[in-house]
Amino acid sequence: MSEQDQLKRFQEQVERTIDVNRLGQVIVRRWYIIALFILASVTIAYLMLRYTKPLYTTSVYIKFDDDKGSQMNDLFRYGRIAGRIENQLKTESEIFKSRSLALHTIKKLNYNIAYFQKGQIVTSEIYPFFYYNIEPLFIDSADYGKSYIIKFTDEEHFIIKLGEKSPESKYSLHDSILLGSSIIKVEKPYGYSVSPVLNKEIIFSIINPYQQASAIGSGMDVELEKGTSLLKLSFVSDVPAKASAVVNATAKVYIQESVNTRAQAAEQTISFIDGLISDLAAQVDKSQQNLTDFQTQNSGVELEDIGKAEFVKLTELETQKSLMLLKRKMLIKLSNQIKSANNKTLELVLL
Repeated sequence: MSEQDQLKRFQEQVERTIDVNRLGQVIVRRWYIIALFILASVTIAYLMLRYTKPLYTTSVYIKFDDDKGSQMNDLFRYGRIAGRIENQLKTESEIFKSRSLALHTIKKLNYNIAYFQKGQIVTSEIYPFFYYNIEPLFIDSADYGKSYIIKFTDEEHFIIKLGEKSPESKYSLHDSILLGSSIIKVEKPYGYSVSPVLNKEIIFSIINPYQQASAIGSGMDVELEKGTSLLKLSFVSDVPAKASAVVNATAKVYIQESVNTRAQAAEQTISFIDGLISDLAAQVDKSQQNLTDFQTQNSGVELEDIGKAEFVKLTELETQKSLMLLKRKMLIKLSNQIKSANNKTLELVLL
């Protein structure tokens, strides 16, 4: 490589080298650009923190009965545990996300009306709402999702309007109010006053139970605790009291439904067993009577004089009697076990 080529290459390297001093001078001269950038970033961060609703998570654990005896049988018989509890937990986790269970949860919470307070920028839900109750007397599905504005003017009277510029209608407590095709009334809970919300506009919305149930089901997070028979239920909401109420109500509804299902199955089984016991008792009585008749007819006769067929018949009757008495005793014991297990519930641990 010639000296001229080396000099040219050196000059190119020098041109690519950053002049720190010059860069510093440029930054100092244009400081306002950096200041504006920092100010914009801080402003955006403040607005996001100020007006973004925080999310709250509430969790509960539900413990399921683990049939250790069945698992040990599987271990000895097949050399492995069949995983009954794991399959059960996976099945139950899908039930917790179902819309059917969520509808029962909404019914338990009596969550027919949602209350909101309008702010300068965001509108926030108020849950629970203590100051007065809007009780639906009849809800037409055509009115699901409709919102109205209510404002108390004193402890007994209030106005309702459809929107900000809609005409107002005045009502009193306990009045039957027609809204759209639905009928409601407003009650004041005992011991509460409307003073905190007096002359304040509160937005109330008629809940669509099916949409709300779908939202609850999709928002319900279910986790399997590895190596245990525990299910962790979690629900997230921007209203902490609502998150707690929904997840706890879901767990309680599930437990109650499980108890009801067990009770119904137990009642059917007990009824079936009682029928079997009655039939067996009748058969035992009949066998006893046949045996008594046979012994009466052949009293005073030596065994050698009894025909071979009669002796076999006597033996069969004695055997049938013993088996029926044994079956009856087993069924009575099984019935008692089912009755005692009928009151067992799942264990609920709240966090």
